[in-house]
Amino acid sequence: MINNNSEWIPIAHSSDLREDEPLAATADGIELVVVQSAGAVHVMYGRCPHRGALMAHGCVCGASLECKAHGWDFSLETGVSRRVPGESLGRFTARTDTATGEVLVSLVELRSWRDDNPQAFSPDEFL
Repeated sequence: MINNNSEWIPIAHSSDLREDEPLAATADGIELVVVQSAGAVHVMYGRCPHRGALMAHGCVCGASLECKAHGWDFSLETGVSRRVPGESLGRFTARTDTATGEVLVSLVELRSWRDDNPQAFSPDEFL
């Protein structure tokens, strides 16, 4: 369901978020990971580019989200890996609707990112 403003789509509810605990979400067919950390909500592509592990199974270590499978890390602020040069996760603008508590993500950004990044991983598989 798309919010009244069709440029934003709900992906979670603020009551589902726990500080520094990754949460899996899907929007417009794209797997996402949502992290609330230090009062900010961060939304990134939900699969590690290394082997497709779900980033929601990872852990927050300082200012990074670390993949549980092989330790690849990605900055919550930028999506860029600090350990693996040239690797990053797509990052999307998010906001919380104060009236409803819904966490919303930019649908325009999601679609633009998907156009530039065909999905390499199936939601039903771990590669």
